[in-house]
Amino acid sequence: MESAKVFWILIFILLYLYYYLFVNQKRKVLSFPNIFLLCMGFQFLGIISLANMAMESSRVLILLTVVCMISFIFGVCIANRLFKVRYLREVRLFREKELLLDVSRSLKVFILGMFLVSCLVCLVYYKAIGGNIFLTSIKLYTKAGNLTDIAGQVKDLRLHSYSTSTGEAYFAPGYVNQFKNTILPILATTTIFYCLIFRSRISAIAAIAVSSLSVFFLIGTMQRVPLFWAVFIFFAIYLSGIAVDRKLSVISLFMIGVVFLALFGIISVMLGRGISGGNMLDNVGVIFSSFFKRIFSGNQLGALVGFDYVYNQPVVWGREWLQGFVGIMPDKVGSNLASEVFEIIFGSQRGTAPVSIVGSIYHNFGLFGFFVVPALYGFMCQWLFIGLIRGKKEIFRIVSLFYAGVALSSWSYSGPVVILNKGFVAAAGTYLLYRMITVFHSVAFSKRPRLIIRPVNA
Repeated sequence: MESAKVFWILIFILLYLYYYLFVNQKRKVLSFPNIFLLCMGFQFLGIISLANMAMESSRVLILLTVVCMISFIFGVCIANRLFKVRYLREVRLFREKELLLDVSRSLKVFILGMFLVSCLVCLVYYKAIGGNIFLTSIKLYTKAGNLTDIAGQVKDLRLHSYSTSTGEAYFAPGYVNQFKNTILPILATTTIFYCLIFRSRISAIAAIAVSSLSVFFLIGTMQRVPLFWAVFIFFAIYLSGIAVDRKLSVISLFMIGVVFLALFGIISVMLGRGISGGNMLDNVGVIFSSFFKRIFSGNQLGALVGFDYVYNQPVVWGREWLQGFVGIMPDKVGSNLASEVFEIIFGSQRGTAPVSIVGSIYHNFGLFGFFVVPALYGFMCQWLFIGLIRGKKEIFRIVSLFYAGVALSSWSYSGPVVILNKGFVAAAGTYLLYRMITVFHSVAFSKRPRLIIRPVNA
């Protein structure tokens, strides 16, 4: 059985090498297709490590994961062919473009307005659910002094956050998440990059204020994944050099990483994830290892159990995906598949364990789906990335579209509704709203946005 796992790992490595050498043309650029392949790589390694190769469903899941990757890469190749993409040339030209800095009043007013609206939405939501859960959990630990005593309470508070404090109404947390998990991080990332460029006191104050409040609201519901994506996107844009020259020291970047891991880990132990004792100091190792456990085993067990659950069920021909989209509407019940899988694993439906994208495609469209869905998905990811690097090199545009691209390309679990839940529409809509306001301002007042053209490496 171990030899079978080694065989599939080698197949996966060869597939990655083919993509890197011939499709990606050896370019070390974090394109949207690359993000999906990275997510699938972590998923595949986790599934391989947990899989029981004696089970037919596990073997089929591993096979179909490879098939899904091949179909996805085929879709990327079709996009490259259709749009005549030459990675070496496209990426080089984008990096050599002069950076456009919008210093007009329109952008400042837009960022301030969106920030205030987002903060107001978050404040109303937290008041409705009884307060910021992260702060509440800290207070509970301060009083109790024991993590094992408060883990259950914190879990209940987190589940309780999906309704009002009385449990009689529903405050649509999915809609609040668009402001909390997407729009606020976009504004924070934009202000940080402007601060790095202008190095003024006002820009520093704005960056600190916006980013601090964004993190405060972001971790308020004890969600770890949105925090990860916010930090990931910042590092991806910053280290690529496509929006700003690298001006932070290695120590500064290291400290950002340490703070992120600490917050991620503290949330994990507060929820009782893998704690080894009642004291916070007893769980220092858990705090800094929880991030890697979340990546390599967080959803992989659900992927295996979920695929085994749907493997012998009849194909539903998209009905489960449709139910997922219906669930976006307030007071509408969506797909219950993730709760059913969670119940198989843990014995209750007080949580979710989503199936993988492979399991979701198989459940909704059978084997036929793997010839269409991943290829179409790969085409869309590459199309959006090409649109990003062929457009203007302007910071707010880059940040907004990068958030939209990551929301699109990080779909590795559950159905496509997760793309909307991760903020694709919120990110794209934020940029489109800004563009509409800019166009209206230029037409109504006959004023074009004030742009500073900054030469490369200036």
